[in-house]
Parts: sequence; C-alpha cells; structure tokens
Amino acid sequence: MQTRLIPALLPLAILIGACGPSPFTQHVEAAKAAKARGDLYGEASNYDAACQLEPKEKEACAAATDAMARLKKATLAAGKVPCEAGQIDACVKELAPFRGLRGTDADLLTMLDVAGQAHAKECAGMDDGKSLDANVVSVVCLEEAQQPLSISTYDALVRDRRTASAQRLVTLSDKKASGERWFLRRTAQCLSANVVPDNDMHAAEAEFLRTAAIPISVGISGPGVAGDGCALTQGKIGPRAVCAPGAQSDFQVTVAARLGSVNHTFSEEVKSVRYKSGTRQVPNPQKADRERAYLDAQRDVDNTEAELATAQHNCSSNPRSSDCSRARYLQSSLSSYRSSRDSARNRLRDTPATVTEDVYSDANYRVRYHEWTVPSTVSARRGSGRDPVESHDSFVYKDVEQEAVPQAGVPRDPLDPPNSSTWDRSLLAQSIAASTATLDRAFAEAATCSFEGASIDAPGLECRVRSTFYTSSAMPQPTLWLGKKFRCEK
Repeated sequence: MQTRLIPALLPLAILIGACGPSPFTQHVEAAKAAKARGDLYGEASNYDAACQLEPKEKEACAAATDAMARLKKATLAAGKVPCEAGQIDACVKELAPFRGLRGTDADLLTMLDVAGQAHAKECAGMDDGKSLDANVVSVVCLEEAQQPLSISTYDALVRDRRTASAQRLVTLSDKKASGERWFLRRTAQCLSANVVPDNDMHAAEAEFLRTAAIPISVGISGPGVAGDGCALTQGKIGPRAVCAPGAQSDFQVTVAARLGSVNHTFSEEVKSVRYKSGTRQVPNPQKADRERAYLDAQRDVDNTEAELATAQHNCSSNPRSSDCSRARYLQSSLSSYRSSRDSARNRLRDTPATVTEDVYSDANYRVRYHEWTVPSTVSARRGSGRDPVESHDSFVYKDVEQEAVPQAGVPRDPLDPPNSSTWDRSLLAQSIAASTATLDRAFAEAATCSFEGASIDAPGLECRVRSTFYTSSAMPQPTLWLGKKFRCEK
C-alpha cells in the first residue's frame, strides 16, 4: 500500500526530511566525540565554534570556556621549555594549537616574546663587536625567527638591530675607498632604508663610477665605417668604461672591417587576381515565377466565379437546396481569391523583366623576389696584441618588386635596391660587436677578485667590488654578502 501525504502537511514533511542536525548541534556532537577520545584541541575548537554560533547556549559556552582553559594550560606547559630556551621552531610548534584559536591571548604573546628574547640573546652572542661578518650573521640569525614568531615586539627588536648594524656600516664606510664605501653604504640601506638617504647613495655611486671606470679607445677602419667607434662601444659596455685618452694598451682596440662582392639573385612568380570588370543585363528569374503566380491566382478567380454562377442559378430555382449555402461560401471565397490575384498582379507589374549582374574577370601580374648578399670580415685587436677577435658574417637585403593592376586595386611596388649606407650600417654594427667582445675580455682580466666564499672582514673588499663591476657592468648588490634570501628594505 502506498502512503499518501496530506497536502497541507507536505511542506513540513519535506522540511523535516531535508534538514539534518544544525551546525551548532554538529559542533557539539564533534566536541563530545573529541573529548571521549582524549582530543583536547578537537574538544575546545568545536565547543568554541558552537558557542560562537549560539552565544546564548550557556551549557555549550561554559563547556567551551572550560575546554579552552585546559587547552591553554596544556599548550603553555608543553611550550615552556623550548620557548624559554629560544628554540623557535619547537616553541611555535607546541603553541600552534592554542595560537590558532586565541592568537591574541596575553599569556601566549608573553611566552612568544620570551622565546624571541632568548633567541635574540643567542644571536647577539654571535657578534663580537669587531667583525662585520659576525655582525651580519647575528642579524641573519634574528631574521630567521621573525616569520615564525610574527609578533610586534620581536619585529621591533629586529628593526632596531638592523638599524644599529646599518649605522655601524655607514660609520665604517666614511674612511674607505670609493667602491668599498659604496658597497658598505648600499648594504646599510638594505638593512635599514632610513639610515642612508637616496641622494647619499647617488653621490657614493657617482664617486665610485668616476674612480672605477677604465678609459678605453676604439678606432675603426673600413669602407663607410672608418672613424672613432668609442662612444658606440661604450654604450654597449656600460659605465665600467669611459672614452678618454691615455687608455692602457689592453683597452686600446683597433678594428679593421671589409666587405666582399655583392651577389644579387631573384625569383619570379605570376599571380592572378579576380576583379569586377563590369555589369550586364540578364532576364529576371523572378519575372516568370510571378507570371505563373498571377495566372494561378486568376485561374482560381475564374473557377470560383463559374462555380458561384451555377450555385446561384440552382438556388434561385430551389431556395431550400444546398446550393444556396454553397453560393454563400463561394461568394466569401471569391473575395479572398480576387484579393490574392490583385496582389499577384501588382507584384508582376512591379517586377522588371531584366536585372543587372556583375561581371568578373581575371588578371595576371608578375612579382619578383630580390635578394642581395654580401660577405663581411671584421678583425678587432687590442694594443697589446692579446686575443684578437675575428668575425665573419653575410649581410642579406631583400625586396619585392610587383607590377600594378589598377583595375583590380593591386598597387605597383617598385624595386628598392640597397645602397652603400645599407651595408655600412650592418658593417658598423658588426664592428662595434667585435670591439665590445674584445674589451669584455680585457675587463674580465681586470677582475682579479671574487666575492664567492669571501668575507667582508677579509682585506680586498675594494678589489672584490670593482671586479664584480667589471665582469657584470652593474653595481654589486648586498646579496653577494648577505645571501640571496636576505630581505632588503630597499
């Protein structure tokens, strides 16, 4: 037997069947289950969620307060030893359950601060007050704990320590050579952006560039490119070079450039284009269709008129016959047929006998694809004669020549052959590339020191800064010393 629900009760039945336990009830049940299996965090977090959903449920909120207090006590007890010892990872791990629920709890923040102070004391012990390397190691040590602790008191401690280190670097830099002074100040700015103003950094950089840039000279000989190529070469090399007289032999470069014979080839292609060449008059295909439609409509009228006349005649002889009804029906139909005929006649009258049709034609035109090639050789040599550079290239110039088809809208594309300046530009670019490559070797040889594995305390910082500058043409950055993961403020 199939049970039927009374219509008035149907919405209530659907509601009862569709709804399960409320979120509040689900959290309470989850909390009870967690308590039964000894999961204090599960108990506290679920009772806490239930109380937030229903703050007026006193029993659940009392249970939440009790569970949270027990979780806090257990968490702080577990974190006490590692936190007081400054073992940041272990401390944060132990405090994580309660911290996730009550991150602003005063006792929790106090314990995190204790951990930060203990860790900071350990980091401070790495700095002997004399070694810059040790000073930076202590700052790096402090920073390692900043993200996991993530509390304002420790953040302030790190800022203060970075500022103190930056000020120490600035003071130390005052009596140093230009490269060392710039690097120490740039490192100080990385540690604390407010310690070194931008105009101070710009002045230090300008002084370093003035003293570190090496004079160079570049002379080029060859057709269309002979002359002083120093400015163009310096633009490629960057601020490590300056065009000036008195360059040492390794930084004096002479370039000899020459071109071979020009070879011209072309290929030809005939293309076709279709275009509208005129119009013509052709019979209108609609004319015959509309004549047939008119004749068919007239035939309907004629036939209906004949049938109507017969029905009317029979009706007059016998008013009771069915012909009288048929006569009335035919009279009504005749009006419709006549209207359709008149419309067909008007359409036929308005339809021209012929229509205009577009005429298309095809035209052929010739396209030529030209290519000129010329071999080149460039030799670059330092004044000392060391490591000469020779490069070979083949310059290519292409152009398309096309006949015009005005009636089809195809424009003429005239031939635009290369001239001497075309090859001169390419030959000059090759010459500058050769002089740049030659001087790159000279700068690499001038770089006699490396930052890799070196400390700031070790002698030769000026040499390391300049060597890095010579090999990269960029000012060396503090990450060379502080490490790539170190976070610079600026």
